[in-house]
Amino acid sequence: MAVPESAKEDVKIILNGFYGHDFADRININKKVVEVVSEMILSAESCSRSIDLVPRPAGVKPALAWVFRQLANMARRVVNNDGVYIMCKNEVARQYRRHIEQASMGF
Repeated sequence: MAVPESAKEDVKIILNGFYGHDFADRININKKVVEVVSEMILSAESCSRSIDLVPRPAGVKPALAWVFRQLANMARRVVNNDGVYIMCKNEVARQYRRHIEQASMGF
């Protein structure tokens, strides 16, 4: 099955967000690229969900009230699905760049 033009445009937008126009414009969007980009997005989301569950630094020895605030903030981040953290985006982009290039070439 061929990749619809609308899906190709969506993948280009995603690639642009992760890598910039130069990279996105030179990628030949095919079924394999779509599969790799899908995996990349799931990986970025998984990373961000994991970070949502990490308490933020206290700076000093935390009081019990700080623990309760952190738990509330973690729950809010999970419920609101606050997006992808830049550190996750950057690491996932680094990990998947070569895979996307190879998929674009048919490997």
